[in-house]
Amino acid sequence: MQGAYAEMNINPDGTEVKTTIVGMKGRACEKVQRHFDQLGKRTHDGPTPEFFQEQAHVQTKVTTRG
Repeated sequence: MQGAYAEMNINPDGTEVKTTIVGMKGRACEKVQRHFDQLGKRTHDGPTPEFFQEQAHVQTKVTTRG
C-alpha cells in the first residue's frame, strides 16, 4: 500500500467530485472510500484494475536481545 493516494476532480461549479483511490489493491480502497462518502451522495461506483489484484499482507516482528 506504499504510495497510495486519492485523486479528486471537482467540476467547475463545484457540484460534483470524482474520487479515484490509487495504489490500493483488493478491498482496502473501500475503507478509504467510506470516508469520502461522508462528504456527499455517491452517484457512481466502479472498481479500478487494482481492485482485482491480490492485496498484500505485511507482517513485521521485532525482537530485542537483552
